[in-house]
Amino acid sequence: MLAALGEERMSEFAAQVPLGRVARPDEIAEAVGFLASAGAAYITGAVLPVDGGLAMAGRPTSLWQKGVVVRDQPAPRDGSMTKEQVSE
Repeated sequence: MLAALGEERMSEFAAQVPLGRVARPDEIAEAVGFLASAGAAYITGAVLPVDGGLAMAGRPTSLWQKGVVVRDQPAPRDGSMTKEQVSE
């Protein structure tokens, strides 16, 4: 999904992240792996932000809340996405 943003827009987005970059796929996979592991067996209904500190900085944690354009379509302000907008 992020590849659709283009280099300029991606740099703008990364600049908003307190860590100064977007997450690597392996960083997201580690969080998913933990939540799928026995170590997270008692965790239910929780949100685990893997956002480089966006939530702590008071910034939108969703690209859609930020109004990012995906596949040349403006993102809806209510956070909803169509299948075409999120598919690769």
